[in-house]
Amino acid sequence: TALMYAALFNHPAVVRRLLRAGADAAPTFDGKTALQLAKEKGHVECERAIEAAAREAKRAEIEAKVERAVAERAAAERLEAERAAEEAAAALLAEEESEKCAKEKKKGKKKGKKKGGGGGAGPSQ
Repeated sequence: TALMYAALFNHPAVVRRLLRAGADAAPTFDGKTALQLAKEKGHVECERAIEAAAREAKRAEIEAKVERAVAERAAAERLEAERAAEEAAAALLAEEESEKCAKEKKKGKKKGKKKGGGGGAGPSQ
């Protein structure tokens, strides 16, 4: 790869630019990576650039995992809050319905007493 050639022929600026552009340091040639080639040849600047890019990639990977975990936790908390709100709303509706039924029963009893009138032996003759 271009990265391997830059590391092999000691072009640290090219190595850095390729890595910033997203070059993959993992591919091998004859079983050796760009980092191994730079080490073998004693190209310290290329070595450092590749190692720094690897550290940065690892840091970014960890940061992305943390961000995903935070987002998943926030989503779970939102779902729990929505579930709790739904339960509270259902309880309030049930309470309202119960109160409404109780009021209707009271009204029904009062109307029943009014319709009965004098209550007693019945019509007199």
